Amino acid sequence: LPPVPPFHLAMSDFARADVVVFDYAELANRDADLSAKIEQAYGRAGFGIAFIANVPDFVEQRAAALPMAYTFANLPQEVKAKYENAASRYNIGWSHGKEAIENGKLDIAKGSYYVNPLFDQPTDDEELIKKYPEHVYPNIWPREDLPELEPALKALSRTICSTGALLAYHCDKYVKSKMPTFEGGLLERTVTTSRTQKGRLLYYFPPKGLALDPEDPSSWCGWHTDHGSLTGL
Repeated sequence: LPPVPPFHLAMSDFARADVVVFDYAELANRDADLSAKIEQAYGRAGFGIAFIANVPDFVEQRAAALPMAYTFANLPQEVKAKYENAASRYNIGWSHGKEAIENGKLDIAKGSYYVNPLFDQPTDDEELIKKYPEHVYPNIWPREDLPELEPALKALSRTICSTGALLAYHCDKYVKSKMPTFEGGLLERTVTTSRTQKGRLLYYFPPKGLALDPEDPSSWCGWHTDHGSLTGL
């Protein structure tokens, strides 16, 4: 696809439609025909997003993990600096003010704690780590300063990944129904066998005191392309 041009849209420029909602139980049923809902969510006229309701343990895991973002972000700067990792280009551990956003400015509005949610050390191959540090650098956890972050974030992230795999199965099933030559199972295999999943615990700093332009959406994020096959929030 061609790159998205840097332009701004008002809310009135967006189409309005209901977001598709899947129940976890129907996604877990591999015999269910969810093609109509998959097409509504991810087809040409879809928004590319869907809600998944009644995910087991999600509410409790979310309540345990999300406050960790505030707690870590408010640790002393010298403590947070211990968990920054330039070797991974700040794609593992703590990252704040290191990434440039659409307007070319460093992103100071939010901080991120990056981890691989499934593998603390995706590979032992030192050459791969040097070549792809953003993807396979070993996890860095604040075990000395905030030990409860690791189990909370791992539990939540693994639930998101496993739920995404259920959705991926039905996406593959839909594509196969429309394109018989499709090898089948591609997205599900990618989600379930990859060793390079990326988890990101985000904290948005209070805007007071930050040099942000409220009229410029790029101050918060801007147009960008996620890397990966599915993004779970």
